Amino acid sequence: MTNKNIRFLIYSHFYYPSIGGIERHTDNLAKLLISKGYNVTIVTQSGNKVVEIGKIIIIRRPSIALLASLIFYHDVIHMQGFNIFVYLFAKLFKKRIVWYHHGYDLCSVGGGTSIYKGFFKTLEPHLRRSLDGILLWLSFHISRMIAKIDKKITHIVTTYYMLKGFREFIRSLNWHVIYNPVLFDNLNQIPLNNSNNDENYILLYGRMMAGKGEDVLIKALNILKDKGIIYRAIICGPSPSKDYPNNLIKFYRLENQVVYVGPQTTEELVKLITRSSIVVVPSTYEEMFGQTAIEAMYFGKPVIASKTGGLAEVVKNFAILVPPNDPYALAEAIHKLMSAKNKIEKLGKKAKEYAKKVFAPENYLQKYLKAVLK
Repeated sequence: MTNKNIRFLIYSHFYYPSIGGIERHTDNLAKLLISKGYNVTIVTQSGNKVVEIGKIIIIRRPSIALLASLIFYHDVIHMQGFNIFVYLFAKLFKKRIVWYHHGYDLCSVGGGTSIYKGFFKTLEPHLRRSLDGILLWLSFHISRMIAKIDKKITHIVTTYYMLKGFREFIRSLNWHVIYNPVLFDNLNQIPLNNSNNDENYILLYGRMMAGKGEDVLIKALNILKDKGIIYRAIICGPSPSKDYPNNLIKFYRLENQVVYVGPQTTEELVKLITRSSIVVVPSTYEEMFGQTAIEAMYFGKPVIASKTGGLAEVVKNFAILVPPNDPYALAEAIHKLMSAKNKIEKLGKKAKEYAKKVFAPENYLQKYLKAVLK
């Protein structure tokens, strides 16, 4: 069997229409593999139970029997996070297994923790969540055990910072660090130098969830407003609440300068990025990567990011780093950058050169295939 005849199955619990980093990475990986002539099937629990056949075959909510037959048919089984059934069937049929880690927790749908507190101490919070919580707890510990004892799995993490968090699991040479790529449809047709399109606003985009820092941005803009300094901002991305973050914007009386536009299509998101002046990524928790930051840099946009975790690693000194959860530091960084047009252009140019070199899709795919098909 030649390499191009190898069939890839990508299992991702989350996929479109759900929106997020894992969903985008799954889609990007599938498109890159297909662009090189590989056959790809995505299996997911997102959306209604259906089979979609196109360039990418998408199987939603398969039965156990169908899942087993799909794994039997494919050659490489790529797990976007751990799934016990996918793993067991892949082992049964002696398939190549790739385990792609997106966070410290070693399971695909929660139950993990960045600070392991012991077998029984981690059970208590899950007991409060009924049977589903206990099953997540069991899945978490099974995944920890498998990560330690199965030396044939190919493990991929997105940063060296993340790799350090897995150091107790590294029992083989099958652990690889591969930075995520930047990939949008028709990327080559999208202008990456957009200073002429600058509409003089700050952009924050991503899933509205605890730790992403949209509250820090809103507080920073309020600090500046109290000093008579007004900057416009757009916040976009899915929110778990219909009232958030609009209720926070109203609380600080920033309705005239901050707009929340909700989730956006890829095309709409590209327009928001290219027309912005700067992009902020003020995460308050330890990001394992920083996809929004490198995407903004790829489009030649200056980035202000929190100095934390893998986020600080991937942006290096090509972004302005501020302490996490510090609205005063963020306010100062925003004003220094927004009040200096030449600095915006200079930092944006350097960021673009760096991002195009390090996060190019072709680089990513070469490293991925080298790790998986060796």
